[in-house]
Amino acid sequence: MRHCIIVFIRVLYPHTGERLAVHLIKAVKEMDPSLLPDFLSSSIAKVANSDTNPDIDRSEDVQLCTSVFLLLCMAHTLQLAVKEGLKRSSHMDVAIGTFRDLFKKINDSPKLMEALKSVASTLKLEKLALPQLDVETRWNSTWEMVQGILHIRKPL
Repeated sequence: MRHCIIVFIRVLYPHTGERLAVHLIKAVKEMDPSLLPDFLSSSIAKVANSDTNPDIDRSEDVQLCTSVFLLLCMAHTLQLAVKEGLKRSSHMDVAIGTFRDLFKKINDSPKLMEALKSVASTLKLEKLALPQLDVETRWNSTWEMVQGILHIRKPL
């Protein structure tokens, strides 16, 4: 068994199976269009488009998709894949672990929190909002934490 990261993007809520499948199909097509049969990707596109049009009967397309391409618990599988990919990238794994430890320490210390806010104020930055720590069962939360870190890198 092998692990690889296909794409690292932010997927907006709600994380429905159809939405995740559309992003997965798009990423695989961008890598190599010959990896997916045309009828599969067109079926998933129809399912995705039917989300915005409630008059479309999607039962036939959903049956076709599930009979051809079954993704059991895709959100959980995605979370495990992201976790494994980050472990294999030692620099990212160490950096993310360091950021987690730093934010835990800052959140647990009112003195450090005040010092950070003071530095942000001195730098005349807009309202300082510490990023939320990532949650092990929410794969997208690591992405949000890293984005938050980039936002407050100057005062840090």
